[in-house]
Amino acid sequence: MSKSLTVRTPAIGSTDPVSILAIFVQVGDHVELDDALVELETEKATLVVRSESVGTVESLLVSVGDPVEGGEPVLVLRLPHDD
Repeated sequence: MSKSLTVRTPAIGSTDPVSILAIFVQVGDHVELDDALVELETEKATLVVRSESVGTVESLLVSVGDPVEGGEPVLVLRLPHDD
């Protein structure tokens, strides 16, 4: 059985939600460590959420324009098998 990893937004440092500005991957895409996954827009800057692992995008949990808070799940990666 394959393992999965839920990718979450980082701590944003604000109590106000931020917006999903862009999504760089689709379900089924293979990602490498440090690949750009989504971009967040705050009042002062943009922030790119990067992959913490090699894997395949299993599901997207947000859409462009969605408001999100720090620690909120944005997508699920299916991790490679450890055969």
